[in-house]
Amino acid sequence: MARGDAPQDRRVGDQVGYHLVGISFFILGLGTLLPWNFFITAIPYFQGRLTGANSTAETLGTNHTSPADTFNFNNWVTLLSQLPLLLFTLLNSFLYQCIPETVRILGSLLVILLLFALTAVLVKVDMSPGLFFSITMASVWFINCEHCCPYPPPYSAPQSFSLDTSL
Repeated sequence: MARGDAPQDRRVGDQVGYHLVGISFFILGLGTLLPWNFFITAIPYFQGRLTGANSTAETLGTNHTSPADTFNFNNWVTLLSQLPLLLFTLLNSFLYQCIPETVRILGSLLVILLLFALTAVLVKVDMSPGLFFSITMASVWFINCEHCCPYPPPYSAPQSFSLDTSL
């Protein structure tokens, strides 16, 4: 066997490993983008709700993309999505070893699920635009705070790599 050749069974195993890596990246990307997409895909609804349309049928039946956005919804969603990710990723770098992984993952996912449910229930609740905006922005903040908690900090990944170079 030549130096660069690998046994057939090893090549098949590597191909399966490549698929698992691809699936892992897909799931990680899906989980990373879920909070952002949850609010961004519903911008016309949120802007309609913030203009004072109280009924769901009235809000969904009209297009509210006018520049008269008194709450600056897009700006606040962007700020309140990215700022907690930055802050809690930094905090997670210091505290990830103090909290068990199972508690971090299950606790964060449960809080995110409850906040998504709260945001979905707000569709049916009639309230003033200011109160709706405040509750929605708090939901955006806390969903993104909890979103980075299940993941270990990026610099901790190389610690788990093997130094065995004999492969």
